[in-house]
Amino acid sequence: MSRSGRYYPDPPMEKDDVRGKAKVLAKEDTDEEDDQVLRQLKRTQASVMVWELLLASEKHRTALTKALSVLKGL
Repeated sequence: MSRSGRYYPDPPMEKDDVRGKAKVLAKEDTDEEDDQVLRQLKRTQASVMVWELLLASEKHRTALTKALSVLKGL
């Protein structure tokens, strides 16, 4: 407050944006977790599709059995 009674706003204070840094760190952690989850989902989907293919098609089951028996004999 001045001598005339007028109020002035406080000058802006320079401060570190700690929340902003925390957001960036949290985003990096989230990105790593998302990558791990996506990799797991990609593997799961592929294995489910192969499994469904083997269950649905006798030709594929027979071919896989032959291929595995050849590999086992090596």
